[in-house]
Amino acid sequence: MSVTLTATANSGYTFAYWSGSATGTDTTTTITMDSDKSVTANFEAAQTGPAVLFSDDFSQDTGVWDIFSDADGEAFYENGWLHVINYIAAGHSTASHANQNFTDFILEVDMKLVAGTTDNWQSVVFRYGGADAYYSAEISADGFYEMQLWVGETLHQLVSPTSSSYIHQGQDVVNSVRIECVGNRLSLSVNGHLLAEVFDDTLTSGNIAFEVDSIGGTFSEVAFDNLVVTEP
Repeated sequence: MSVTLTATANSGYTFAYWSGSATGTDTTTTITMDSDKSVTANFEAAQTGPAVLFSDDFSQDTGVWDIFSDADGEAFYENGWLHVINYIAAGHSTASHANQNFTDFILEVDMKLVAGTTDNWQSVVFRYGGADAYYSAEISADGFYEMQLWVGETLHQLVSPTSSSYIHQGQDVVNSVRIECVGNRLSLSVNGHLLAEVFDDTLTSGNIAFEVDSIGGTFSEVAFDNLVVTEP
């Protein structure tokens, strides 16, 4: 006589292996009952991904982000996206800050040009310690990327503007951006492709922000969604 046993794990656990009168790692095992048998199903805690430090799908019209409208630019929620508009007449970029603080992290976010010029920069600002100290990783809707460090009024160009075919160009097309910030290693990936990696230990922690800078035209409006910040 044969008996078939099936191991079913509770939530948060996975089946590991059989022991005793049965062996193997398949969840189902068959034993022959030609004598008394003792069988143990062994389970272990399920492996989980990195801890989520912060996330936002912008489905609520309230949150931690800076929301404003003035002569220089705007930041507002619309249809599940955070929109940031920069007017070129402002002479400087427009940013919305999350009012969070991170040290080492991996940040992923979707961004798209909604309206205005493709001659722009749409950026993730990180380790922001105020207007005079921050890193930025930037892409443009016409296919360029760069990385910068600002300290005081001094710009340190960590990665010069470079074109990439991996950046989707134009209006209403989504680019998925990933920033890895671990110790002094800072990297930028777009749509699953590593574009830039630098090593710099000037800044160690700070806020994050989304920033838009219109280089040509009269304005640039960029929308951000599906933000997830995890431990490295």
